[in-house]
Amino acid sequence: MLKHKSFGKVPTYIEKFKVEMQMTKEKKDEDRAKARMPPGTRLMTEDERIHTLEELQRQKCEISTLLFSIPLSCKTEALKLRKRDLEIKLVEIDRAVTTFSRKIVYIKDDGKELAPNTIPLEVAYQKPPMAGLRVKRPETAGRK
Repeated sequence: MLKHKSFGKVPTYIEKFKVEMQMTKEKKDEDRAKARMPPGTRLMTEDERIHTLEELQRQKCEISTLLFSIPLSCKTEALKLRKRDLEIKLVEIDRAVTTFSRKIVYIKDDGKELAPNTIPLEVAYQKPPMAGLRVKRPETAGRK
């Protein structure tokens, strides 16, 4: 039984057809993803998402430290307001962590990617100033 030289090999036209089918499938998948994307947004890259999560965790630790440094008995309105503001910021950060923990995150598309040391403005907050926080020191706690 004689066999020709290309016996058992896939013909080139079939290989081309497979490549074209793969490209068509990828294009359809990409179009579906774009159709699901809300207008004016873009998909956040994995590096941006991870960096944002790390930054949020760092900010959460800072806020928690500030919150725990406030005395338990807040007698002045300034301390009560300060504590309430810190608690609100902590809740906002927790919500942002929940959002950025998802695998797919859409952010506002402004035509540029995030710099490595920034997070989106929707999640960022201003670090609270330390001047308004008064903590009793042990040496002055007994004096009035």
